[in-house]
Parts: sequence; structure tokens; C-alpha cells
Amino acid sequence: MQTVQKTLLFTSALLLAHSAAAFAADAPAATNGDDVDMIYSYEDALDSQPEAVANSAPAFESAPYITPAQAGFEQAAIQTGVGGPVEQSPDADVAALDEGDPTYRMHATNMAAGASPWDVSLGLALASIPEYMGAKDNDFYVFPFIRAQYSFDAKNKAFFSPYEGLGFKHLLNDSWQVGVRGQLRKNRDSSDDASLNGLPDIDVAVEAGPFVRYTYERLTLGLDVLADVSGEYDGYVVQGSAKVDVPLPVSSLRANFGIETLYGNDDFMDHYFRVLTTQATATRPAFNPGSGFASVGANAMLTYLIDEKWFLTGNLSATKLTGDAADSPLSRDDTNLGGFVAVGYHF
Repeated sequence: MQTVQKTLLFTSALLLAHSAAAFAADAPAATNGDDVDMIYSYEDALDSQPEAVANSAPAFESAPYITPAQAGFEQAAIQTGVGGPVEQSPDADVAALDEGDPTYRMHATNMAAGASPWDVSLGLALASIPEYMGAKDNDFYVFPFIRAQYSFDAKNKAFFSPYEGLGFKHLLNDSWQVGVRGQLRKNRDSSDDASLNGLPDIDVAVEAGPFVRYTYERLTLGLDVLADVSGEYDGYVVQGSAKVDVPLPVSSLRANFGIETLYGNDDFMDHYFRVLTTQATATRPAFNPGSGFASVGANAMLTYLIDEKWFLTGNLSATKLTGDAADSPLSRDDTNLGGFVAVGYHF
């Protein structure tokens, strides 16, 4: 197990190193220690890259000139959805000149206006979460809703969200992105249910590892390999997901629908679903699960844009335990429902 964890951590380190190298390679060179300014306008581009601009001048000139104020509502509409912030094309800073990409003009305009690399939404959320995997009851929480992204450049971004935790991603192109991220797995107390009486409490686990995402039009596919780095269960999980953005006739509404599955190795399954012989009772027989798919689930999210800054968002999810996870005597309900509603402000 330690070998697997070391392999995952090594893979994550390689991804970070690759992203850092890509970032360094894409960064403009400095002359005599002076910073080289970014090309912000068509006129600046004409001065510094006349051949590239000449090849793309018709497309560049015909592209609509969008000011930050004009684009604000549209950007806020997309950015407050679960899909996260608007992703600039990885080559928007340079290659857009060659391709005549109209998105370059918005990107250049916003940068010229001194737009911050930060993209932040803050708010307040009310959530209903199952007490543990397989619980029959839910816990309710009120907590700050925080979603933030920092763009080092068009390809490299750090992020935090309630959906994916804390991480870093590198955009390979318009479709593929790779990165590393970390998330928390909920604790379990023996007092949560009578079926847990006499069992040791389980603390919050910290999971981290690499991920990959592929986007085609409105569909995004994801694969995450996350290892326990806190020493709580010393195992790993593999998460697969698919999400599709659903077009709606009302421009102020954003919706998406997703499905996901969770695979756990032996250590994970033992920690959360095993009953030792010494822990067995008349109503809780001994149980020894094996590795395998622990759950499948579906979720839906709807976001209402109140105005250019304020938004209201809600999520509903259903998770169905499968295989040994469902067969465990610790699983009181194989189907868990959860969700949250939040009101937030996009800066």
C-alpha cells in the first residue's frame, strides 16, 4: 500500500513539475532584468508582431470589441455555475493573434483594464449531508460558500471549490486538462447510529492525488486517483465522473447534470465497511469486504443569476452503495440523499 501511495504522490509531483516547466517556458523572456509587458491592444500587437497581425487582421478587425462592463454579466453567468470560471484558450495570449480568435480581444481588454488574476465567489450555504456512507440520517450544516481561482497565466490555475477541494490544474489544450487536488472525507462517530455502537470513531481523512478532465462541447469527463495522505485509512480511491451542461430557455438560469462512481481499494473498504469478529454482535455479524466499486451516484445543480454579481445556487445528489459496501451490516440505507443551497456574490 505504501508503494501505491508513493507512486501516486510521485505522479502528482511530476504533474506539478511539468506544469511549472510549461509555465516557465510560456513566460516572456526578460531583457537586462526588465519585465516585458504583455501585448494588450491591437496597436501594440501591430508594433511587436506585424507579421502575425497582418495574417489575421481581417478576423481581428471583425471581432466584436467587448468591454469588461459589457462582458460582466455574461462572464458572471458562466462563472457562477458549477463548471467553474470561464477557461481562456491555453494559447490565448499569443496564438490567438495567429488564429484571429475573437476571445483574444476580450482577454486583452480585460487585462488592459487591470483585471485581477483572482476569480472569487463568496456566500453562505445550508447543506444536508449523510452522517456517513450508508447512514439512514443526515447532518445539517451552515457554512461559508467559497469558490476561488487564481490564474498564473492562461494555462495554469490554482483553485478551491466545494465541489473539487483545493488544487492546481494545467490546461493542455481546449479539451484536456490535468492537475492535482485534495479533498476531505467525512468522519464517522460511533454515536451516529446504533449499528456503530462499540466501534472506534473514524476521523476526517485527507485525500490527494492527480486528476484528468476531458471536455467536448457541453460534456466533461473526469478521472481522479486520490490517496489517503493523513494516515486515516492508508488506502486510495478512484473517482470517475461525467457532467453535462443543460441549456435552458431562461438566460438567467444555469443547470447541469452529472453522474459519478467510486472505487475503493482493500484498505478503504476495510476501514469504512468491515466488522471484525471481535466487533460482531447479534445484530452486527462479522463482515470482511474486498476492493471494488463502492457507489454510483447522480447529481443536479441549478444556478439563478440574480444580477451581475449576486447568484443563488442549489444542488441535489443521490448516491447508491454497491457491492460489498451495500452488503455491509454497517450500511443502514443503501441510498443516500444530500444537497445544499447557497446565496453568493461574485467579485
